[in-house]
Amino acid sequence: MEEIRQLLWQVNLGIIRMRGAYAAWCREQGIGYHELLVFYSLYYHPEDTTQRTICTSYLLPKQTVHHVVASMVRAGWLLLEPSIRSGREKRLVPTARGWERIRQVMEPLTRLETDAVERMGRKEVAEMVRLMERYSGQLISVAEEEAV
Repeated sequence: MEEIRQLLWQVNLGIIRMRGAYAAWCREQGIGYHELLVFYSLYYHPEDTTQRTICTSYLLPKQTVHHVVASMVRAGWLLLEPSIRSGREKRLVPTARGWERIRQVMEPLTRLETDAVERMGRKEVAEMVRLMERYSGQLISVAEEEAV
């Protein structure tokens, strides 16, 4: 049992430190962490990003994403248009100013992340991703089973 407790501590510490590194970077850039997640989605999947896809991808509450998106709409960075998949959902469409802001944030972050991947090694990062996806899937599955 002690070995498992130590593993759990290390897993959580690793996750918190990684998220903390992103949050610290966000503070340096003058943006919020959730704002970064919206930029991330739009930068890598601009074709049909909706509030729902962001909520689902990052397991964020609808209210959190709505607040960030509304702020971006007010700033003139986003427009809301009917989604390709569903007329009820609104697709997030960056304006020219929005794309400029997304690139200002995402290009330096992508360079930073790329440098980290190159230092660590692509194979190790791919393995880390595979294991994180597997562990998070198991964690979600067990939590859902226990909630029933």
